[in-house]
Amino acid sequence: MSMTLLEFKSRAVTYYKAKASVYVKSPPGMGKSGVMLEVPALLERAFPGKKFGIATLNAAGASETDATGFLVPVKGDGANKPRSEFTEPAWMITDEGKHMREYDGGIFFVDEMDKAPLEVKKMLGEAAHSRRFASHTLPPGWLMWGAGNRAMDRSGSTKELDHLINRRMERDIRFDLDSQREYMEGVGALPELLTFVIENVGAFDGAAVPKEQGPYLTPRSLMEVNDLLAVMRDDNNGVIPDDATTIEDCAGYVGHAQAAMLFAMIRLGMELPPVEAIIADPKGVKVPKRADAQMMTAYKLAHAVDATNAGALTTFMDRKEMPQEFAVTFLRAATKAQPKLALQKDIAKWCQTNARLMAIIGRLRDNTQRA
Repeated sequence: MSMTLLEFKSRAVTYYKAKASVYVKSPPGMGKSGVMLEVPALLERAFPGKKFGIATLNAAGASETDATGFLVPVKGDGANKPRSEFTEPAWMITDEGKHMREYDGGIFFVDEMDKAPLEVKKMLGEAAHSRRFASHTLPPGWLMWGAGNRAMDRSGSTKELDHLINRRMERDIRFDLDSQREYMEGVGALPELLTFVIENVGAFDGAAVPKEQGPYLTPRSLMEVNDLLAVMRDDNNGVIPDDATTIEDCAGYVGHAQAAMLFAMIRLGMELPPVEAIIADPKGVKVPKRADAQMMTAYKLAHAVDATNAGALTTFMDRKEMPQEFAVTFLRAATKAQPKLALQKDIAKWCQTNARLMAIIGRLRDNTQRA
């Protein structure tokens, strides 16, 4: 049975406490590597006062010396002959640039583990079981976790070794809307793309590589489109261009069919009232009638809200023409990207009129104050 990224995050601390060596796998581009980077923060919340890190080894380009360090001669003492020792490998330095020993624990993350050369996989099997690489042992509190693709995904996977399989816990990751929406809201993805995901969630279900090779839609390729369009929008006076060349650029990431569907959503966004008009007249500006347009408006406002305009934007979101579910969408997206908005006075006043909003804001305040 597969699990979602949110389910993995909810169990990551338990896996760590059990000293499990965890390996997650899925089709390409599902967000496995990104969720691994969140694990140290999850551990720090579970173990107050402790410092956790992550050190990453990309196994696709790894060699034996990357795993063990170089074997060098060391001068012997007295009458003893010189001996051989391995140098410390680069992976003992964390993604923050510090040595593993400077932390109370952490995750040694072997990314693209499925693509490791067989000689490296032999050593990974021992590390999964004993935390040992040749003459090196992971410091106390450190565990080896990994991520990769499946053999069927045509992604360069090498042969799996049974001793490695037997020494780790394997979990398959599947796409789900809640995990993707939480991630996109957290990184401030374009409202048009957020709405596209929600309205076209079926396009991601059972995501797998296409039978014929070419660009295709995954959470990762969609975020590549997001980053491209964000730059184009900023260079075009805040408007996403929808010319044929731009559509072809995006098709180069997600394929022509998905690019056409995406730009239909982008053109819908062009028909919405500008954020500036809503701020200037939150009670009088016209509210879109279509549900997908209302949802996109909620995301657009969440993308734009700050302490100076929160009063006007919450006034608009409180209008009877806007369904309550999109008030929740607005609040969740805004505070996911900017957690301190949970403490802003206009947001707090607005939430007092709605029990669902109060529940959300209460959890966010607790998390913000702990942080």
